[in-house]
Amino acid sequence: LIRMLYVQDTAKNPKFKVDFTAISTLPAEITFSRAGNAMQFDATGALIWARDNVLIHSGAPEHAAWGKAAVTVPTTDALNYDGALTARVISDTTANSSHRIGTAQAFDTLAVGSPTIAFAYIAYTDKQWVVIRSESGASGQHPAATFDLINGTCNATVYATSCGMIAQPNNFWLCFFVWTPTTLTGGLGFNINTSSASDPSDNGPSYTGTGNPVFTLGGAQVSRVTYQTTPPPYVLTDSAAYYGPRFDHTMGVANSPLGLLIEEARTN
Repeated sequence: LIRMLYVQDTAKNPKFKVDFTAISTLPAEITFSRAGNAMQFDATGALIWARDNVLIHSGAPEHAAWGKAAVTVPTTDALNYDGALTARVISDTTANSSHRIGTAQAFDTLAVGSPTIAFAYIAYTDKQWVVIRSESGASGQHPAATFDLINGTCNATVYATSCGMIAQPNNFWLCFFVWTPTTLTGGLGFNINTSSASDPSDNGPSYTGTGNPVFTLGGAQVSRVTYQTTPPPYVLTDSAAYYGPRFDHTMGVANSPLGLLIEEARTN
């Protein structure tokens, strides 16, 4: 257990101090890595997974890790939910087809039968409906949810436990759904959907695009959960999944990730 980290120079001048009882994430000066995720107890005494995001390049849909079908993704920065210029405006093409963006990433560190949450920060631009779908299901049984970017409602789920939308600054919505994987293949898909789509299990209905912006994407995440039904804090990733350190919690304070850093390295 580590409660306080204090660094000083040879003249005993303070150079660096971290109080692990007052933070829930590591400062930039400290790096941490783990090959996979690990579990811990939260403030309610329940066993949960440490913070993670297994979706790589989670804030860069222009990257080759994201597949594009009849859409374009410029590298131009756009205003994000947090006020930073890090979002991407997704445009459709003029093709008469389904228009979507997603990943072909296999979520090897998830587990069959283990509840999982997927979420994305999405802002309305032109198309009212967006489908978020996971490929981690049998053919025709992909867990998915349809989100109304105008009215802020989650209208349908297929093979998913629950879904929801939380309003964010700058006209963004935090769109999320929970499901329990039956397979570990596939990735997280974003389908531009122009109808009510009571069954969002396909790739979205075909339509003739206009070549104009359709929605803005501010980041996405896939994380393992136990009992949680709402999104954990967002973690930006690059070429590797993120598995964060474990922090003890202040018992009795709901969702309060404050306490001791409980990571350790041991050789027996």
